[in-house]
Amino acid sequence: MIHQISILFLAYARLYLCAESANNMSAAGRDIAMTVYSTSWYDENPKMSTAKTIIIQKCQREPIIFVSGLMSALDRRYLRRIFSATISYLMTLRTIVGSK
Repeated sequence: MIHQISILFLAYARLYLCAESANNMSAAGRDIAMTVYSTSWYDENPKMSTAKTIIIQKCQREPIIFVSGLMSALDRRYLRRIFSATISYLMTLRTIVGSK
């Protein structure tokens, strides 16, 4: 029993680290877009203005980490749903085993 719980704990720790990395990546994208947008646009050469425009366009959509067909998006909300489903499953098993 302890072996299964430790495996479950390690799997959750790995998922948590990936979800935190995904959230940090999204925040970094927003920060880059706001930093580029806040810089001065006057008295610049056209190449730099074009580069800034491209960066802002690329940062319009937040990057999303997902596995096609398996999960919609890896973030804290998805992690909470997985944790809730696992707890519900374990409580159901406990009730079934305890009733016999």
